[in-house]
Amino acid sequence: MFDGGDNKFKIRSADDANVFDRLTLERDSGACVLSGGLNLANLPTENPEVAGQLWRSGNDLKISTG
Repeated sequence: MFDGGDNKFKIRSADDANVFDRLTLERDSGACVLSGGLNLANLPTENPEVAGQLWRSGNDLKISTG
């Protein structure tokens, strides 16, 4: 993780010429920026009855209300 002095914690990847921010978490606002893909394999297919928990119904992504 990297904190460049701007209250942002970053996960980065690099090659010989470039550095890429892959995930940025802003400490003060709580904002999260994800660069690239997000794989949500193995999500439950039934409502877990836990508020905020992601799950799927067929091809629909859902958020449980508890």
